[in-house]
Amino acid sequence: MKNRLTPVSILEEFFHMQLKKKTIEFFQEISSDKWVDFSKFYLFRMKEGFKKEHFLSSNSEGHLRLYFEPKLYDQYTSIIEKQYTPTPLLGERPHPPHDRKISSGEISKMLNPLKKHLLFSNSIYIRDNFYYCFDMVADSVNSQDWRNNPTHVYLVERSINSVINWLPILCEIRTLIDTGSIVFMPYYFTPSFPYSGYSPSVKKSWNRIFYEKGSETTESEEIYDSYGNRKPAYYFKSSGIGEPYFSEEVIKMTWLNSRILNLSPVYPTKNMLNYASKLRFTEDLAPRVNIADFTSINILPFGNEQEISIRDLIKIRNNEEVFKEVAKSIIALKNMIEKENLSATSDETRRLYCKGYLQEQLSILEQKSIIKFVRNPITGISLSFMVGSMLLTSNPLISLFAGTASSAIPSVADKLLMNKKQKAIGHIQMLL
Repeated sequence: MKNRLTPVSILEEFFHMQLKKKTIEFFQEISSDKWVDFSKFYLFRMKEGFKKEHFLSSNSEGHLRLYFEPKLYDQYTSIIEKQYTPTPLLGERPHPPHDRKISSGEISKMLNPLKKHLLFSNSIYIRDNFYYCFDMVADSVNSQDWRNNPTHVYLVERSINSVINWLPILCEIRTLIDTGSIVFMPYYFTPSFPYSGYSPSVKKSWNRIFYEKGSETTESEEIYDSYGNRKPAYYFKSSGIGEPYFSEEVIKMTWLNSRILNLSPVYPTKNMLNYASKLRFTEDLAPRVNIADFTSINILPFGNEQEISIRDLIKIRNNEEVFKEVAKSIIALKNMIEKENLSATSDETRRLYCKGYLQEQLSILEQKSIIKFVRNPITGISLSFMVGSMLLTSNPLISLFAGTASSAIPSVADKLLMNKKQKAIGHIQMLL
């Protein structure tokens, strides 16, 4: 496994101790001064190596890397509060519960907002909320005399408490962190940092953004404050009932940050995604395809009867080649549910639809192993026919492929591909 720069790796590097459930007591006994030193070491290591590892290498070519924009964390938090258990992994509140021991089941629930995205993306980039708990200590507290400043004493004590409470969470999801499935990204690497909207640091790129006008998917409306003054940014009203207004400027900056970082942004709502899908650089021939929003993925009826476990996620992602097929199938299922206008139907209806579709695909794969021979009595040429279709072709109908009799047996490559697809279907069926 590749050595990655992660919260876990930096902890272990600094303290020379592996992070495991049974070693958490070791970390609990570490002195406050040592934790202050750790915070500054963490900041140094991330600034030194994170950008090089994630944005200056070509290892991610062809990978889907989803990006949760720090500027939209209030929007993510609003959705999480309505649909999930509050989580320090994503949203405005980075501090874990401090009044009790966090159980494995509770940590699994904390990951729920991200689980379905982990079924089809290679990596998910979230703000490093672990570091966010002690960033003031790392950046502002003097290692030598912090005890002489009451404000710094408070910051250090609160930060240490949060770091200790983070350790069980890091232990539970460590495999997902170690493999790069979940990436803790320091907020200061956001290209537009520290601005919440337009940033002078990306002025040249900002001036290249073009909005492709056409049939609007949102209702435009000017917003005024309580004094009757128009708000500085142009706001759009989402067409969905109960959905919030959103700023054109913030969505543009989210799009620009992700474009500069070569990541795929996850917009909080479908309407924000629709607006962003019309953005492009002036030199682009067409807008880039935006693949994800935070909420519509919930039309996939996975984990409703039984929660998707962290163990399930790790098992599914364990084989990279099989996971590729899982990801393709997940995206295809989502697209088909939307195409068949099943988004508003019950979970059970969508679950039955998915089960039926997957069973049909499994049957098609099994039929591919049946080869019929037709011997031409005149030429003596044998013809072999294989019935089936690839799992995720644009037209999922049974296709007929004919070939010469140079070999009536599927190639090793064909067998391996069929095996991967069958395993992928098995993994998805397990979630329904």
